[in-house]
Amino acid sequence: MNTKSPDTQVPDSIDSGMPDLSREEGIFQRTWEMELLISGAVVFALIQIPHYLDTWFQALGIHFQKDIFMILMVAYAYMLIITYTLIVSFVFHLTARALWIGLIGLFSVYRGGIKWENVNYGPFTKDIYKSRILPLPDYIRKTNKFCNLIFSFSFMVVLQFAYSTLLNVFFMSIAFFITRFILPGTDFVTIFIGMFAGLFLVLIIPTVIDKSFGEKIRNMRRFRFMNRFMEKSISGMTRVFFFPLYGAINLTFFSNIRKKFIYPIFTSVGIVLGIFAFVRILSPYDIISFNDYAYFPHDLGDKGVETRYYRNLRTGSMFKFRVPSIQGDVIEDPFVKLFIPFKVSTHTSLLEEICPDLDELQSGGFNWKNPDMTDSRREEALSCLAKLHQIYLNGTLKMDLDYLFYREPETGMSGIITYISVAELPSGKNKFRIIEAVPDKVPDSSAENPAEPDDPPKEFFIPFWVAG
Repeated sequence: MNTKSPDTQVPDSIDSGMPDLSREEGIFQRTWEMELLISGAVVFALIQIPHYLDTWFQALGIHFQKDIFMILMVAYAYMLIITYTLIVSFVFHLTARALWIGLIGLFSVYRGGIKWENVNYGPFTKDIYKSRILPLPDYIRKTNKFCNLIFSFSFMVVLQFAYSTLLNVFFMSIAFFITRFILPGTDFVTIFIGMFAGLFLVLIIPTVIDKSFGEKIRNMRRFRFMNRFMEKSISGMTRVFFFPLYGAINLTFFSNIRKKFIYPIFTSVGIVLGIFAFVRILSPYDIISFNDYAYFPHDLGDKGVETRYYRNLRTGSMFKFRVPSIQGDVIEDPFVKLFIPFKVSTHTSLLEEICPDLDELQSGGFNWKNPDMTDSRREEALSCLAKLHQIYLNGTLKMDLDYLFYREPETGMSGIITYISVAELPSGKNKFRIIEAVPDKVPDSSAENPAEPDDPPKEFFIPFWVAG
């Protein structure tokens, strides 16, 4: 005896696309409502993560040189890719599952599906529609299949990127240790690429040999050591690449879906995610823009007011703030507070060029507080830091500025700050012109009009208005 009510009966043709409603009446509806609720909540939670990743990367990245910065950047890029992969997969799943439930509801009302005799189209159009449009049961089944596969495919991508994150950060950390403590002065990128390429060759070559000559090697009884070598090598590769973690998903997809279909999809997903991460990393630097402001310059120069120069107007990435700044565009205070940040990635080597005899006040990396620091060493460091820039105010080179060490509270950036009295400034518009030194082109602090080199140093123009 059939115990299904008329509203919950489902033809056998779509049983594989939806649960059997004869098991515990009503459980199906509540289960999939909960699935939609969980997917929606997870999407909402995941959307918050990129903001925290940006804040973490920017807050740490501004304080380190190239080697540590690259380690942080790689970890940041991979975590962005993982996060957005999960966001996209959950959004697709949420949308597809909602569609699936909607199709089941539609089919429960109209069991006969499309009544082609009532479709008012011409014979050619109707024939093409009949051949192209799936019946509702098939549509339901395919939608359910998509929902079942999307999470597995997404987590295969996520697990592979997570493994890549760990492997890259591990080798970068070793390269950092070598360049800082074992072979100081060697190039960090060269050491990292060399180590990674060496490991890749050691682990991949046995796989290539196995693919080409595996059967012959297995049958070579005189050279059993080759069998042991191949087994040990490939076993080590699976451990290093964490293949057991995602291999079941990976091989299931690649062995059940046609290669001409799965390989392009997998490659395309990797390329799209890589491009996305690349653009996302470059976006804080204002290198890439997308707009139709054809008559506005990308670099405002001395003919604009850039908000990154004014601490009360700043928004966006901390990387934009690694420029000289003052407290606001309109000055009502008795002093203009000019802050010049120290960019670790570029200013460290430049400072060593300008002041080769300057002693470090602390070592790079982790440090303990040094209570024996003398004021003379601090004064010497301030004097050298002041040589990194030429400061012009209303066209006059300022040679007598009194600098102090300063750490900006909003960003945590370290630098030097000087206070300039507005009493000596006219009311209305005033302007700083700040020239940043570059290697081999250190500006002459005694020159009123510095020479123009072939590759001129960076200039910052900061107009401000003194309230009358």
